[in-house]
Amino acid sequence: MDVERPRYMGDERHNNRKPQNITESNIDYCKKTTSKDKIESRHPKGRLSSYITRDLTTGSVSRTIWFLAWPQMVDHGFMWANRLVDVILAGTMGFQAIAGVGIAQSYTEFAQMTRRGLDISMSAMIARAVGAKDYAMANHIALQAFTLSAVFAIVMAFVGTFLSEPLLKIVGISGEALSQGTIYMRIIFIGMGTVAFTQMSGAALGASGDVITPMRATIASRIVQIIIAPFLVFGWWMFPKWGITGLAIGNVAAEFVAVFINFSALFAEQSRLHLNFRAYRFDKQLSWRLLVVAAPASVTGSLRAMASLVLTGIVAGFGGIPLAAYVIARKAEGIIHMITDGLGAASGTLVGQNLGAGQSQRAIQTVIWASCIAMVAMVLIAIVFLGVPQFVVMAFSRDSQIIVLASTWLRIIAVALIALGIGQVMNESLNRAGDTGTVMLVNLLRYWSIEVPMAFLLAYVMGLDEYGVGWANVIAVWVRIIIYTPYFIWGRWLRIKLM
Repeated sequence: MDVERPRYMGDERHNNRKPQNITESNIDYCKKTTSKDKIESRHPKGRLSSYITRDLTTGSVSRTIWFLAWPQMVDHGFMWANRLVDVILAGTMGFQAIAGVGIAQSYTEFAQMTRRGLDISMSAMIARAVGAKDYAMANHIALQAFTLSAVFAIVMAFVGTFLSEPLLKIVGISGEALSQGTIYMRIIFIGMGTVAFTQMSGAALGASGDVITPMRATIASRIVQIIIAPFLVFGWWMFPKWGITGLAIGNVAAEFVAVFINFSALFAEQSRLHLNFRAYRFDKQLSWRLLVVAAPASVTGSLRAMASLVLTGIVAGFGGIPLAAYVIARKAEGIIHMITDGLGAASGTLVGQNLGAGQSQRAIQTVIWASCIAMVAMVLIAIVFLGVPQFVVMAFSRDSQIIVLASTWLRIIAVALIALGIGQVMNESLNRAGDTGTVMLVNLLRYWSIEVPMAFLLAYVMGLDEYGVGWANVIAVWVRIIIYTPYFIWGRWLRIKLM
């Protein structure tokens, strides 16, 4: 989206100007607390300090990608474990519980993907500001984004309270699966504010270069979830046996731990960013710009989540056991997203900061290196999915029918892995460059012009049944790469203006 040129696009004559729309006291305060010397003095030499102070616009591109990527892979892996733990525990209550929780998670993912557009918008702007060493503006951007996220959390609590059951009925589930899914979805939506602030605070830290703190926060919260969830589900020790209710409550409660850790870094002088409310005021113009850039990214997330719901509905039409196998295969697919999302986020942060510093060639090199790393990783995973998929499935279920069906799903997924990995790197890199409109259009084509129509055609007309959904995905992700490649070479994404 082309809008007026930002102050921090790497133009040297702008680098020393004071940020607009921020009071003088806030400018002075930020300058005092975000200089490199001040930051280094607050931390002993070590891994965390290097992530706070390292200049990401210099040095080896490949090493810097790995420097940022591995903590985000771990972070995304533990976020995947969040949903995985819930599915595994739901499995102890029968396949109806697996189906109900799985579809409810599709809705929660839809909400989170919609709100994630704001994270992407904020991260793109913060990365450029940090690349231009304009920390006062980076802080100001983060506070405005947090304000918008709070409004989103209130809306989602309303949706969860009154619309959980009707929304689940739309997909076509009923009976015990509907009952279990409604309980789970209602509680998760009511507590979605904790998830929103966890993700937004982590995104702000990551855009500034600190990917260690969000990783630690995610690990801590998932450990808490793994510990307390069984007590609440099965009624161990002094706790009541709450079943699915306990599962959802444990999930929400664990997020408070992550919020506390991330906020401590942001508000207690433990990161390159240092937020404070002393001079805070709502900036209508900047908030509007955040929403303008966020809107296409939110639509992209919504398109993906809505397509997931439709595709899940197609599979559900073939029965409860195929649906349970499909849910398990999608959870196993989280291993892939752990890697691709981590690489994509690392690439996106580097792209944003280097564009802010005026180094477009370094931004191009970043995307190429991240894509190559993703390709190698996907080949290795494809070998496992093609060769021994049953061992992957057995981590989720020992039901013989489900093992057979889900193993076939993983073999189909393996065919798409290289395109899936490179496509995710492209998605995140373009998003963090601020080119959210192009990403939206490409994914609109992928999901609603190719994947969903092809899924109906292959499942119901060509006789592939539920596996038609899998082969439609294979076709769609390869088409996406074919579209992205010439656009990347054209280079329009390097000239996107954010403010």
